[in-house]
Amino acid sequence: MVGCDTQLEPEDEVAKECLMQPIPGVLQPLEVGNYWLLDLWDEFGEIARSDRHEITGSFISREDDSKVYFVKERNPPSDVKEILINTEVGLHSAGLIVGSDTVMAELVTWPYPSEVGEPFIKRLVMDDGNGGNIIGDFEFPYEVVSTGFSTVTSVKTYQTYVYEARSTTHPAFDHPLVEEFYHFAPGIGLVATNYRALTSDFPSSNWPTFRLREYCLMQ
Repeated sequence: MVGCDTQLEPEDEVAKECLMQPIPGVLQPLEVGNYWLLDLWDEFGEIARSDRHEITGSFISREDDSKVYFVKERNPPSDVKEILINTEVGLHSAGLIVGSDTVMAELVTWPYPSEVGEPFIKRLVMDDGNGGNIIGDFEFPYEVVSTGFSTVTSVKTYQTYVYEARSTTHPAFDHPLVEEFYHFAPGIGLVATNYRALTSDFPSSNWPTFRLREYCLMQ
């Protein structure tokens, strides 16, 4: 989990525009004001809802003075913030802040640039919210399965990196055996997710999926 000063620092007052244009060199651009609107397509092929993921603020890490950005999911303002930072080896998720306490960390670096077949690990660490006592620590294997996949979203097709998680029953939440796929368009960010069951008990041809409808990056 990241040690941080939770007070948001003021942003430099530099006039920027929010544009639907990719930013080269990173998997997902991080700048206050960036947002991604993803549609949840249900099992009937209809849009059930749309979630806005937005970069809403930044703070300085006590460990290395790097800027780390909050992402408020499911339409800000929200009590849940994901901590993200771009590194030389990819996009790093350093955990979640729920309210004023970090109570769960989803630690993963999405490798970028990368090659097909590269393995990596996602850690899920949970504490009890009372003094940081760890109540769960799990690891999940991931792999880069494509660096040039044509991913169809709500409005267009993107060339993407696809990351796959193939896991047994989820030890924390007792999920069925599934494969999870995360589609990132370099310079834009996450554009789709989809799932596939590994057992016949859970048919997956019509499982709900998220697909990008629009995005805006401050430039």
